[in-house]
Amino acid sequence: ALRAHAEGWSPATIGLIGTAYASAFTIGCIFAPRFIMRLGVIRTLITMLGLLGLSLVLIAVFVHPWSWALFRAMTGFCAAGAYSLIEGWLNERSENQNRGLVFSWYMIACLIGLIGGQYLLPLSSPLQMTLFLVGALCFWVAIIPVVVTGMAPPQLPTSVKLDFAGVLRNSPAAAVGNIVSGILFGTWVGFAALFADVNGYTGSGIANLMMCGTMGGLLLQFPIGRLSDFIDRRIVMAMLGGAGLVLSITTAFWMPVAPIGLRISLTR
Repeated sequence: ALRAHAEGWSPATIGLIGTAYASAFTIGCIFAPRFIMRLGVIRTLITMLGLLGLSLVLIAVFVHPWSWALFRAMTGFCAAGAYSLIEGWLNERSENQNRGLVFSWYMIACLIGLIGGQYLLPLSSPLQMTLFLVGALCFWVAIIPVVVTGMAPPQLPTSVKLDFAGVLRNSPAAAVGNIVSGILFGTWVGFAALFADVNGYTGSGIANLMMCGTMGGLLLQFPIGRLSDFIDRRIVMAMLGGAGLVLSITTAFWMPVAPIGLRISLTR
């Protein structure tokens, strides 16, 4: 988003690029299982990680809104495949009694990565290729543990059918919650850094803002995940949704000007 803003692209254009990512991510959720059945878990995951790194290199080389939309769509498609494989693997290895705990640790690892990535921003200008190449290298390095792991991959399904109506019917709270979460997260990722940039934040200030927006989720992962192992997960989701609603309304009516106040209000 910062590079796009520096190139003079409009917020609508930046939003379109984000939509390309999200749309391709959705498509990837539909077609990724077919690649898994054809190539196997390990080869599919290696392919997805390799293409994720390649997409960032292409974004760094070809700086144009339409090419960015195409390459971000490539990123979204491959990210969906990678997430499907990793989370499916974790789901098979966990049991209902500890699934909340297992996925809490998984989310903690993801959020630590998100926070660490923000602090790469002060190290180089978004107008240079450095940060894009570092991101690509991270994806390629992630191939190594996949290749050397001694753990057996999850068993492949005999058939694949994505039933949206069935998901909504069997778990309406999770389905609706994921849609709302996706809208919130997509807006945050696409425009939070841009919002900070146009309000005069420095590189480290933008990183701090993005970090605080993620830190709340990081700190709550373990207790909320563990709580969901003892209390109906729908009740836990409702409690978190209500708390998020109150905080969002508070932020909407009280938009602090000072950076520290803004970071506190967005830490949830």
